[in-house]
Amino acid sequence: MVSFFPIPSRPLPQEMLLDIFMHFVESDDAGSRGSPSSNSPLFTLTWVCQYWRSVAISHQRLWTRIELGERGTDPANDVRLFDLWISRAGPTRPLYIKMCHEMRDSEHPVFFEQTRAKRYLHGMKMLTDKLVTVSHRWRTLDLHTLDLFTVDPILRELFSGAPQLEYLSISTKYFDYFYGSVHFADLSYCPKLRRMRLSSPMLCPSRGSTVATTMTSLEIDLCSSMKDCMTWLSICPNLESLDIRFHSMVSPLPLEKVPLVLSRLSHLKIACFSNDSEPSTLLGHLTLPALRDLSLDMNGLAHPELNQSWSDQILSIIRRSSAPLERLTLLGTSMASYMLVQLLKLTPRLRHLALSGSVISEELLQALSKLKDPESGRNLIHFNDSQKTISTSKTEFLLCPFPRDA
Repeated sequence: MVSFFPIPSRPLPQEMLLDIFMHFVESDDAGSRGSPSSNSPLFTLTWVCQYWRSVAISHQRLWTRIELGERGTDPANDVRLFDLWISRAGPTRPLYIKMCHEMRDSEHPVFFEQTRAKRYLHGMKMLTDKLVTVSHRWRTLDLHTLDLFTVDPILRELFSGAPQLEYLSISTKYFDYFYGSVHFADLSYCPKLRRMRLSSPMLCPSRGSTVATTMTSLEIDLCSSMKDCMTWLSICPNLESLDIRFHSMVSPLPLEKVPLVLSRLSHLKIACFSNDSEPSTLLGHLTLPALRDLSLDMNGLAHPELNQSWSDQILSIIRRSSAPLERLTLLGTSMASYMLVQLLKLTPRLRHLALSGSVISEELLQALSKLKDPESGRNLIHFNDSQKTISTSKTEFLLCPFPRDA
């Protein structure tokens, strides 16, 4: 026997129903629920009954989160859906846009055939032409494409102005195969931009950019130019968080006599993914008086000469900055034990230390065990072999060594 759920005699009040719809769209699964597609759950809300449909369509805020291409769709096929979402979002509300058209490797070869490439480029042009018509409403803009050439209209529009933009992310997937020419980004007319993520080695800062005083968070992935890196930092003097992943560094810089001061930067994370990555150059260029969290991941790539260089620079930047360091992470490194002991002496506020690689040695543990509390004269650090921790009266440090045969 088939049974049906009873239909309530009185529908939920519109305000309550809208709250439920907004929770539905803005929940942790919003990425899949808000995607413009013919089977989107947001569309499903409009098919339940006439009352639900009228409530959903009339509430513009439901339609301001737009995700394109999340299911590997053809960019040309997303244009109609984008138009529908924009029409239902109304003429003035801020828009939260994610465009992900990278062509999954499982469905498309890296070197896709010419006819497919033409269709892809044509579809991307149609989409970006639509996007720039609402640039005055961009609140967040997250772009994932094959090549920077496809987002040239977006870069030009940034220079013209995006007055409401607060978050910008640009990523190109096949940077080895679609390297192309250098593209420039100018943020002079994005007065509210606070966070930015760049994952494309050919996207560089415009030399004429004015200072982005509102920028507090910067993530640079696949960074290959120290000069461009420093230009970004000089444009963003009020950064609080910086995350850089170096890849094939091609333009190291001589150390400046006066390092760049980032007075508000409290979190710095550096990772290196090639043998020619050189984090010491960056460290030597900076003074960070507010630094509380420092993370360096060398991925086991550093050779002895390089180890000495970045180890020296870590000590120098802590001394130079008088930084109140509370968290320190050194992964895939081989810092000499005596230098790590010096570093611990320079960081009395340290509350978290994570180490891995050959930096963890018997020599290090013996050196740490000899450190004395200047007030009580007691041993400052105790090693617990069973729990793989070293601890002080106020601090516990995590040891996470790599396997010996790694």
